[in-house]
Amino acid sequence: MATAANPVQETNITPSAAPVAAPAAVATAPVQQTTPSAAPVAAPKAVAAAPVQQTYGASENQEELMKDSIHKELAGVIRNDTTWLLTNPCCGGCGVTSKTTSSFLLNEQKCFCFESNSRTEDCWTDEGFLVVMQKFGCCLTHKACPPGGGANDGVPMFACCNVRWGGQEDGPVKAEESAQLMKDAFLLVYFIIGGFGFLRCADPCMYGKNKFFCCVDSNTTSGECCPSGQPCTYKRSKLCCCIDATRCGGDGRDGVPRCAVCGAVVMAASEPAETEPLAPPAQSGMQQ
Repeated sequence: MATAANPVQETNITPSAAPVAAPAAVATAPVQQTTPSAAPVAAPKAVAAAPVQQTYGASENQEELMKDSIHKELAGVIRNDTTWLLTNPCCGGCGVTSKTTSSFLLNEQKCFCFESNSRTEDCWTDEGFLVVMQKFGCCLTHKACPPGGGANDGVPMFACCNVRWGGQEDGPVKAEESAQLMKDAFLLVYFIIGGFGFLRCADPCMYGKNKFFCCVDSNTTSGECCPSGQPCTYKRSKLCCCIDATRCGGDGRDGVPRCAVCGAVVMAASEPAETEPLAPPAQSGMQQ
């Protein structure tokens, strides 16, 4: 009887083969830990794209961008969103609109070789809240508040016989025409908020820039008095909901109906809507 019990103990040892499968489960665990390592690879791509957005507009001429913006906004409102109260084929007319634009005031006008643009912006910008700059022939006057003007605009705090002190010049002067004129001018005297000096007579012969809180106006002399197919004088403006589009001469490509009374168009505009109205010759390359 005692000898028969020994084979039973030998058969109980056979289940020891079950623990052999445990190392196989442990070996698969490191494979799962390596798969999340691919996620951090995408992070440097988003970081590399950020500097591209910061450099946009750094080399742009803000004055030219303002002119182009005013021109395009007025063109869109005049062609598509204006109810004309009274127009005639000789000198345009006036109307009203419910279209909301980026500025409370938009204005562009030309009188032979003299051009002017106006709009509203923030009361306090990089230039401060007050800028008065006028150039007539070789004479230049400038006023700015706060003193020293804005960053890299060529405006000093003090100057005597073109020896300059102060200002916020920590890099190259901006590409804007006002900044370049201040850089090239021989400042006879400049004291804190204003001064005067001398500059070349031409290119441009007359130039002005005025900012008073939120209102900005710039004017300059252009190349041609009467470009081909365009009026010698014109004015297009939007003040709140009022539209004024008048002209003298040209072929009437400004989108204003040749005849309209109290919202009823009797004679449509002389050119199709896809023709850009009153495009200044200097901006023709920007529209292509």
